Amino acid sequence: MDVSNQNVLEKAQGAELISTLVELTGLPQDWVQSELSGILDQAGCNPEKLTLEDLRRALLDYLETVQQDLAPIN
Repeated sequence: MDVSNQNVLEKAQGAELISTLVELTGLPQDWVQSELSGILDQAGCNPEKLTLEDLRRALLDYLETVQQDLAPIN
C-alpha cells in the first residue's frame, strides 16, 4: 500500500474510513460495501465510531473464519 494511502486510513474514522477502504480496494464498490458491512456487523463494530484498529480486528476475525472454513478436514 502506498504510504499516502496508509496515512489516509490511519487518520480516517467511521464512515470516512469505510468509504476510503472501499475506494482503495479497486473492486466493485457496492459489493465491497456490502461485504464490509456484514463483516463489521458480525464483529459487533459500530460503523459510525469505527477506528482503524477496530477494522483490523474485524478483518482478522473474518480471515480466521474463512481459513477455518477452507481448512481440510482431517
